[in-house]
Amino acid sequence: MGFIINAAGNALTPFDCFLLLRGSKTLAIRMDRQQATSMLVAQMLDRLGFKVHYPGLAEHPNRDVHERIADGYGAVLSFTTGDKALSERIVGATRLWGISVSFGCVNSLISMPCVMSYVMSVSFSSIVLLMFP
Repeated sequence: MGFIINAAGNALTPFDCFLLLRGSKTLAIRMDRQQATSMLVAQMLDRLGFKVHYPGLAEHPNRDVHERIADGYGAVLSFTTGDKALSERIVGATRLWGISVSFGCVNSLISMPCVMSYVMSVSFSSIVLLMFP
C-alpha cells in the first residue's frame, strides 16, 4: 500500500473514500439529469435566436463525430449573443448559476470569457458558457 501511495500520489482519507463511493452510486442518474437539463436550455436559447454551441442540437457541425465517441451530449454548453452588453446583462441577471470560472467544483456555473480568464481574446467578446454539475 505504501508503494502505491508513493508512486501514485496522495491517497484519499477514509471519509473521502466514503464520499467517492457514495457519489459514484448516483453518478449515472445525475449525469442523465444534467444532460437533459442542458438539452432543454440549449433548445430554449436556440429558439431565442442565439448561436448555441452544444453537440445535442441537430445543427451542431460535429454532432455525428460526438455521437460516435460519446454516450451523451454532456452538461456544458456555450452560446453567442453577438453583443457584449447583452451578454453582460444575461450573465448579471442569472439566479440559478454562479458567475465563476470552473475550478472543478459541483456548482452550476456561468462565465463570460472576455471579462474573465480569456480577456485578451477578442473572439470571445459575446460568448457565454454554462455548466451544469
